[in-house]
Amino acid sequence: MPGEQLTCVVQLAYEKCGGSSLQRSTISDVFSSVNTYKCLCYTKKDLFKLGDVVKFCQLKEFILSKRDTKCTKREIQDRIELACWNQCKNVYTKCPIGQSEVFKLWQIFNRIADEESYPPVLTKPQATWILEKFSSITENTLKMSQYETGDLTFSHFLSYLQKKFDVGSLTSATKEIHEWLVKEIIKSDWVYIRIKRRSNWSPWQKKWVDLTPGKLLLSNKKIDKQSSTASKIVFYIPEETRIQKTDIGVNCMTHIIHISHSPVFEFHFATLSENAMDLWLQGFNDSLKYCIENTSPIQLILKNHDNSKEAPQFCLKERENSFLKFKNEKVERKSAMIRGISVAEKKATNKCLLRLNSLSTERKKIKCVFLDFDKDGDGYLEKKEFCLALKKMGLMNINETESEEIFNNIDKDGNGMIIFDEFYEYFIENILCDEKSVLRKAFVEADKKQRGVVNFKEFSEFVKNRNTSVTLEKVLSTFDKLCGENEKEELTYQDFEHVSILEELGLFPSSLDSFEAQLKSRFDTSNSNILREKLKERWQKFASFKRQGENGETVMTGSSDIVDDFVPGEYNLKDLANFNDLPTILPKMTVVRGVSWETSNIPNTSGNLVFPSDFNGVIEVEIATNELLAYYQCSFADGKSARVYLPYRHAVQDFTYKDDYLTNYVENKNGGAGLERHAFAHIDCPLDEDSGLFILGKLDEDELHITAFKIPKRHTLFVPGYCIHSNDYLKGTWRTMLSDEANIDHVYLKRGLQDEENHSILQSFTFQFSS
Repeated sequence: MPGEQLTCVVQLAYEKCGGSSLQRSTISDVFSSVNTYKCLCYTKKDLFKLGDVVKFCQLKEFILSKRDTKCTKREIQDRIELACWNQCKNVYTKCPIGQSEVFKLWQIFNRIADEESYPPVLTKPQATWILEKFSSITENTLKMSQYETGDLTFSHFLSYLQKKFDVGSLTSATKEIHEWLVKEIIKSDWVYIRIKRRSNWSPWQKKWVDLTPGKLLLSNKKIDKQSSTASKIVFYIPEETRIQKTDIGVNCMTHIIHISHSPVFEFHFATLSENAMDLWLQGFNDSLKYCIENTSPIQLILKNHDNSKEAPQFCLKERENSFLKFKNEKVERKSAMIRGISVAEKKATNKCLLRLNSLSTERKKIKCVFLDFDKDGDGYLEKKEFCLALKKMGLMNINETESEEIFNNIDKDGNGMIIFDEFYEYFIENILCDEKSVLRKAFVEADKKQRGVVNFKEFSEFVKNRNTSVTLEKVLSTFDKLCGENEKEELTYQDFEHVSILEELGLFPSSLDSFEAQLKSRFDTSNSNILREKLKERWQKFASFKRQGENGETVMTGSSDIVDDFVPGEYNLKDLANFNDLPTILPKMTVVRGVSWETSNIPNTSGNLVFPSDFNGVIEVEIATNELLAYYQCSFADGKSARVYLPYRHAVQDFTYKDDYLTNYVENKNGGAGLERHAFAHIDCPLDEDSGLFILGKLDEDELHITAFKIPKRHTLFVPGYCIHSNDYLKGTWRTMLSDEANIDHVYLKRGLQDEENHSILQSFTFQFSS
């Protein structure tokens, strides 16, 4: 398959021994030199089974079957590639672009070479394809049709590039293509990481992360600036890796992915938003999938390219889209970095100010299109109503039979009514999915050379194929409209999305095509403001609603705006109460500055939490709710559907605290009141009405925020690992989950005072509570 990393072994074999075929004796010499990197476990008898002449498929199977099983397939291939390069790099010492860039070109060449050839070569189609990439990046006007050379070895490929491109352009293009074709970065950004070593977690650290198929690279520097001396940590992701997310935060981190391959590694991976976490989770799942299948996205794209005569057109286009998408994402990352923020941080800070919060932007736009059909405003589309709306949209050529066929395609349950969920699902699968999109199909049909753009000649041929009656003048005027005011000479896919202009040429003769093109056009022109106006019109009788008392005075009023709108369908209860427009509620809290948390260095002994001498010991009391608890990264476990990861074994047990627990045990026998934090999680559920107060805290350097919470009876509090808390002030029976598999960092409450001789002393105290 194209995109094979192990082509490097064949490259080294040819550099070392030459010849006209890959011999077993040559492979033996190569493995002897490569195995200094401890990659393979084999015997001479194993090599003898290969036969005298070795094919690449045999070579690959041999390497993967004889690899060191402590290493992943990806790690073995990386080691072998580096070992092969170190053996043959001296051949290229005189290249003006430098060895590091030659190494990147060598890797690029190996990914696209015909792996069954000996020596590895680029055929003319392969060479033309990769040279087009170099030409596109450098904006070189090299005409590929003039390229008439036969099959290229790496030496010829290198010479050709140095002849056609200057050193600066070649270096820049090499770096960009290498990131796309060799590194295969699935996702990269700044995130927060903490790693578990033995039984202890490291502190959270901000790292630049590159996620590739089967591999994760952590660095202290951004990808565009990192040097060879940058601090890097590499995790290879084996097939057995467990990847889970938790919505419960750990020590101020709220969006966390837990990744583990015991006992090799275990770490927490935190992002700034839930959306960013979901994107990373998808990236990790893709990376693991490629690892299991021993392939990569670029391999699949190159395979489609290699089989271009048999592949469908959208497959041919996929490799171009992948490259363009990579370039666009890189530009976006760079521009965000210049402003000092990551793309994820940028999205997290640009919060929508609209009051219609429960729908994503995409879902809002689809809902806007749905409401164009729902003329009676009941949230259902009946067949007669749907067909009438088609006519009003200008789709006059759709007859009754065709209208019913379209209706039935959307009405999944066949009950004669379309609800929004059915409309949304149809829209996502048929209108917004690029592979199925009418406009995407039209653009691919016009873009016969798969260049990603359409010139006038291609556009006119496309139009004539679809509608022979269109005049050349009409085609020319439409082309100019699509080009806009920029006076450009080629159209992109974005230009094709002007459906109303294309419909003037009659390019969608199929009723279904015309309908889907109309939907896409309405989607593109919809926005939240249009949706707001539609909702105002629907709920106008609620606008400025008011009621007056017997004396004529207004006793109840309604706002002028609708906060949200729910059409018929199934919802999660939390979605019905997702009022993100409301300001965050903070709990009442006591803030103490100048606090010092001094952890004891002696096992199983407590340290001190030293407060300033003027702290009076009184803290605020609050009745617990989910929103107030969230400030301390806690929640009511019985009020959320989120999943959490427990890294330790836990037990659940009932504990009863008598009325004198604080005075008789905590203050007198145990050395005084305190606070604690530890790696394992808690659940704490009071079984009695009079249950005392549960203390939660948050420490930021020397500033402590602390609240005493009253937990309602039979409400289960979830306290994540490392959250500061205390159960010294509890009463009655509590059902508690806890563990004995992690150390507890307990500290006594102390005030820093001066005695009569001005010596510093520490005085124990117990929290008092505001009335």
